[in-house]
Amino acid sequence: MRRGSRGQASPITVVILVGLVIAMALGLYALTQSSLARAQFERGVESVRFTVASNVDVVVVSSSSETAPDGVRVYCYLVSLSSRATGPLTVYLTVLPGGARETSFSVGEDIDIIPLDYGGPDYQARVNVLVFTVADVNGDSIAGIVDPAQGVEITTAIPPCATVRNDDNLRPAGAPAEMVTPDALELGEGLTLDSILRLHNIDPAQYMVPLWKITLQPGDSTLLYIYVEAEDQDTGSTRALQAIAATLHAQLTGKYYYARAVGLAAG
Repeated sequence: MRRGSRGQASPITVVILVGLVIAMALGLYALTQSSLARAQFERGVESVRFTVASNVDVVVVSSSSETAPDGVRVYCYLVSLSSRATGPLTVYLTVLPGGARETSFSVGEDIDIIPLDYGGPDYQARVNVLVFTVADVNGDSIAGIVDPAQGVEITTAIPPCATVRNDDNLRPAGAPAEMVTPDALELGEGLTLDSILRLHNIDPAQYMVPLWKITLQPGDSTLLYIYVEAEDQDTGSTRALQAIAATLHAQLTGKYYYARAVGLAAG
């Protein structure tokens, strides 16, 4: 008669229990590490976002709008960017319809017009937003548009909006943009431009978004001439834009995080 075995687990049961405990411990460790990595990444995002928001001053120097001869409403802005950072600072600029909230950007109804590249993945020259660098590089005390490749003035003064609309020689002098997919543009509170386009029943797959990379040295400033067309290039129709803004973004791991915005006159 066997005695003393009551209440004792078999070796197989012990092995199974130990395995379960180890598996649970490893799962908890992996979850903890994942949470820590996520928290660290979010701190990194907030850090680069705060760096741009707190160190870049944006001023709208002037604005104008007019109707071009072909009936398209066009808008032009002189915008100054200056840095208070202690080292080089890189920001990414675009133009979006809407306005800034406390921690995010609220996109407006005109998202079907700006700042989308209607050429899709194969970038085309005729987009609805162009950005030019403005400077006085020839020493005549009059600032003009500077060719981004050669660094020389190609206009002796800042041209009217309608001139930009119709001058196919001037338009290529716009600063080159980095074209990104809408899901790469984060607008705060976890929203991307991709998700916002879908809310407006716009298929994000057919669009790319232009971002202009600007690197500022400590105490440096740059003057930009921002040109906007209020034309739906799919239909050829035009309308007066509502609220629009120049938005600044910080780049981290292939995404562009909204940092701040300055309103641009529209209407």
